[in-house]
Amino acid sequence: MFIYIILIAIAFILSLVTVPISRYFALKFNIIDRPMGIKRHKKPTPYLGGVAIFSSSVIVILFYLLNKDFYNANLLGIVISTFVILLLGLWDDIKMLNPYTKLIFQSLAILILMLNGVYMKIIYFPMWLNILLTYFWILGITNAINIIDIKDGLAGSVTFIASSAFFFIALGNNYPFIIILSGSLAGAILGFLIYNYPPAKIFMGDAGSEFIGFMLAIISIEISYTTVNKIALLSPLLILGIPIYDTVFISIIRILKKKNPLHGSPDHMAVRLKLMGLSEKAVLWFFILIEIILCESAYIATTVNIYGAIFIYSFILILAIIFGTIISRVNVE
Repeated sequence: MFIYIILIAIAFILSLVTVPISRYFALKFNIIDRPMGIKRHKKPTPYLGGVAIFSSSVIVILFYLLNKDFYNANLLGIVISTFVILLLGLWDDIKMLNPYTKLIFQSLAILILMLNGVYMKIIYFPMWLNILLTYFWILGITNAINIIDIKDGLAGSVTFIASSAFFFIALGNNYPFIIILSGSLAGAILGFLIYNYPPAKIFMGDAGSEFIGFMLAIISIEISYTTVNKIALLSPLLILGIPIYDTVFISIIRILKKKNPLHGSPDHMAVRLKLMGLSEKAVLWFFILIEIILCESAYIATTVNIYGAIFIYSFILILAIIFGTIISRVNVE
């Protein structure tokens, strides 16, 4: 246990040190997010927080996993594919890419990952279906984290809690590989959050949100959740419930309004809650509380029988539908 606490602490300290360095270079090379269009932050803010998160977590991952006691055969594929995602995000931060270019390179990264043995292995499904589900899952989560990165501290807080949830699940089930991946990611994100809590001094950018989403997708499919019930494999849907829900919600809203769901617009849940009268920090803490509840629900769903798990998933689904119906009525035009 102690050695894993150390890895989180190292990733956290590295992040604390490297985020200001990233901020310096972002300002020096004018890699800055300026308020315009749907971007409603108050002042120009430097990007490159994602570079600090990536470097802090990957350094710790390599330090542990290159040790023969922790080495995993999937390590090379994970490092290469996440590096592709980081470069893609950086490219997008510097020069905004169209969604189809991003899709091509994200698909390439996923292909590299799957060729190195990282894909779903659900015993109830044939291989082709596991491969197909893996592709859409990783693609979806990678972009879902990017979608919720619209408020200071929001994406970082949600993903820190999600990473921590995977860490404790892996710890309880003795999965050293996932403990290292999730723990290093959680530590790196926490260090970044010190500078990203509102008012943010730096943004993670697409480089950060896509890398984190990609890593969380990997972590979620490389872990076994429980043998108590057969639907425990749905736990990631709760742990990553906020980005998944926001992505589905705005996609439905945009399609109903005959808009391209791939093109951004100010219709996210966080924006709607702000329009309902909540302050910036109240919106942030609302989502932090919901994320904690979802992660705790996911854990409980792995400890009860199948009927208890079905009840938990069904109850949360009903609440999600009610909540979505209410906030969909908020005028964002």
